[in-house]
Amino acid sequence: MPVPSYITDPHNGLAARVTEFGQLVTSPIAYSVPVAQTLSVIDTAYNYIEPEANHQIVITDIILTSDKNVGASGASVQVYCADAVDSTTVLTDGGVLDIEMLKNTSRDLIGLNFIVGKGFWVNAKTDDNNIQLTIGYYRVPVD
Repeated sequence: MPVPSYITDPHNGLAARVTEFGQLVTSPIAYSVPVAQTLSVIDTAYNYIEPEANHQIVITDIILTSDKNVGASGASVQVYCADAVDSTTVLTDGGVLDIEMLKNTSRDLIGLNFIVGKGFWVNAKTDDNNIQLTIGYYRVPVD
């Protein structure tokens, strides 16, 4: 016999709920926003996500595809946190992903839960000019 019960946050009084999939949710669920670009210029910063006041970025998905024109040695792709929209400098404490892509391959990194530091941009760069990259993310409010 089920026993009616409630789980509430002692700080703000918000009640948890159970989704239709049986997940216990204690905070707002947000949908991922996809941003897709082709990395077509070598060693250039491609901005994917800009910081927003009072929010942090949560990366949920990274999908990479390389085409038949990628060089024989493959392509190095970096998704990273930066302190400026056009920065190619990977912050020491802000790396997200450094991956090698061979010709005609794809990688689907889904179900991630990477939080980006406050005030950082999410950028990407490559050493080959034939990479398609999609990043899915949402924002969470911070105090």
